[in-house]
Amino acid sequence: MSDQETPLSNGVEHKIFEVLPFVDDDYGGVIVEMKTPMDSKPFVAALRDSFEQWRLQVCVGARSHAALSS
Repeated sequence: MSDQETPLSNGVEHKIFEVLPFVDDDYGGVIVEMKTPMDSKPFVAALRDSFEQWRLQVCVGARSHAALSS
């Protein structure tokens, strides 16, 4: 997963992750489909960024089928 650092308006840098892999569900939401495990901290950060993108697209919910490594 690639990421980049972008300054926020208050000068604090925030890593921007790619949107997690997903498919649309039948109820106006998405299902996250992780093909490979990833550590929990990067996953949580990527999930937060993905939620932001999905909210902009009027997504109403998300489910995950993810294997997290410890």
